[in-house]
Amino acid sequence: MAGVTGPGPEPDRRDSARMLLFDADDRLVLIRRVREGVPPYLVTPGGGVEEGESTSEAAVRECAEELGAVVTPGPVAVLTAPDPSGVVTFHLGVVRRFDPALRTGPELSEPGRGTYETIHVAVDDADALSLLRPEALRSLIATHGGLWIGWARSQFSQF
Repeated sequence: MAGVTGPGPEPDRRDSARMLLFDADDRLVLIRRVREGVPPYLVTPGGGVEEGESTSEAAVRECAEELGAVVTPGPVAVLTAPDPSGVVTFHLGVVRRFDPALRTGPELSEPGRGTYETIHVAVDDADALSLLRPEALRSLIATHGGLWIGWARSQFSQF
């Protein structure tokens, strides 16, 4: 029907994009977060999707901000179920170059957010991955990590 529109976006909803990022040595590139009063944990690089931005573009931007990394994005590997707070899209990706001097954003300029350390972890390193959030991602990496590494290798062979 002409002139009929659905409800607007939920005001507290913010979709996010994250990257399951691989280096040339088949390791995941993760961020080790340390904040006061919270045990250290690991996360994939990523963050909120800005208006007019695709999830792939958001994941690439976030990797540049959080890691100082130039990356090649790939297909969606994981998509969370719709949720009132937003959907999280995890893209596969490979690192082409790091320049920590290019890291930007409030993660680095606001001391209250704690520290963000870039680390590299093998997909079969259960001890390290036991710190990964969200927890459900651990079993997906255990199940699909080899397949994802195969995709990453194919990307590295192209450059």
